Amino acid sequence: MTILSLSLLYVVSKRIKQVRITKLVIALIIELFGWLITFKRIQSSISGEPENFSGFPSEYGLFEIVKSQLNKKQNFMEIKF
Repeated sequence: MTILSLSLLYVVSKRIKQVRITKLVIALIIELFGWLITFKRIQSSISGEPENFSGFPSEYGLFEIVKSQLNKKQNFMEIKF
């Protein structure tokens, strides 16, 4: 994954004809953030905690939030009719 990011950065920088250190730093920060999310997902799956959409563990997952909103909407529609 890191090699892919660096090679993509190299191709883009060759096309622009400017190689700057900031581009490399930004690519490495994005790559580290991706690895952090992957690590958090693995850690939460091992510990059995539910995770929200971003992959970080949470006590109340995205699925439960959507489900509760749909239930509220359905209950409102039943009362209306």
